[in-house]
Amino acid sequence: MPDKKSRRGKPWTFAELKQLGKTPDSGLARRSGRTIREVVAERQRRRIKLPLPPRRWTASELKLLGRFSDAEVARRLRRPISLVNRQRRDLKIPPLKPAAKRHTWTDAQVALLGKYTDKELARRLKRSRGSVFAHRRRLRIPALYRSPVTQRWTPEEVALLGTLPDEQLVSALKRHRHTIQSKRCELGIPAAPRVKINAWPPEKIKLLGTAPDKVIARKLGLSTHTVSHHRCMLGIPKPDAKLTPWTPAEDRLLGTMTDAAVAKIVGRTQLAAQARRGQIGVRRFGQDLRPWTEQEESLLGTVPDKELVPRLKRSYEAIAFRRQSLRIPPCRPQAWLPAEDALLGMRSDEEVARVLGRTKVAVRARRCDLGILNYGGVVHQRWPSAHERLLGTMPDAELAQRLKRTLNSVKLRRTRRHIPAWRPQFTGT
Repeated sequence: MPDKKSRRGKPWTFAELKQLGKTPDSGLARRSGRTIREVVAERQRRRIKLPLPPRRWTASELKLLGRFSDAEVARRLRRPISLVNRQRRDLKIPPLKPAAKRHTWTDAQVALLGKYTDKELARRLKRSRGSVFAHRRRLRIPALYRSPVTQRWTPEEVALLGTLPDEQLVSALKRHRHTIQSKRCELGIPAAPRVKINAWPPEKIKLLGTAPDKVIARKLGLSTHTVSHHRCMLGIPKPDAKLTPWTPAEDRLLGTMTDAAVAKIVGRTQLAAQARRGQIGVRRFGQDLRPWTEQEESLLGTVPDKELVPRLKRSYEAIAFRRQSLRIPPCRPQAWLPAEDALLGMRSDEEVARVLGRTKVAVRARRCDLGILNYGGVVHQRWPSAHERLLGTMPDAELAQRLKRTLNSVKLRRTRRHIPAWRPQFTGT
């Protein structure tokens, strides 16, 4: 017969979950009536570590020290690498790969620290710059900073400041542009005026339109975009223009038939016919706007706009726009009559909405305001304060099973109460 105290396969309680990682797996399995494999699987699924006491080194483990690297021994024995390194040093076992020999610092070398720069001393002592820097910092010796050699300004160089732009003086003075600018501002010398070079003299402008833009750009040493942009700004047509101007006879055809038919007659594309029609303001063929009559306007605002769509055979947007243009307020829903309230709960909300000519949302809102149960007697459980205090203390799925609610109900209630989801607590070693 099965053991009555066994809880194998049953849901985990909150008290049992709190003991995961704090009590040995075997002890928790014995107390809760579960198997050790079940306890280990649940703890690993929740990513809870189990702190293990320091275990003694066995003879077989000690034989691995020095035969492999400390990292490999730590991986094999599942011990921290620091403990492996400390045990090997305590037993005076040399490492697998001896460390590189270090050059000890002599008194004469230490005396040079701070008298030369780290870079220069590293070159003299044949050491790395980082080694010199680290040893000097360890001995708290201040570094030697050599001031950069500055080139003094001569009166002839100062006289050139402001005569030409700073960029043009770089090659003549052999100085950086910022250095020249700083010296000029220090002496209060204004910058030289920049002469804007006319990139389009009359002789270049005469070439525009005489040949394709690519040819002109190659001849003038400019980009094709620059040449095309300047030609368009001056209103100069292209010499190889493929667009033929529209004649008055062709313009009269626009709007009398579809754009595709006009394009086929005049030998142009449909996009060209459409663009030309829009350019001269011709309405599209077959787009005769039906004017609003006084009878149609009198119906606006008496019923909802959606109900006027099949009656007036117009779009909902056209009806709403016309009503707003005439400043007619929309038709608001009518007040609920006692006879309509009597139908609530007797049928489904969809059927009541269809009978009363209202939306399902409006019917449901009215039923909830009056406290009438839904058709079929579906009663929503209220959340007592004791149940709300359990939100976030355990996984939503476990709480839903415990409270006999749906998982979505628990998640929705926790979200509305701004309670964060339950997370397992990790305990480090």
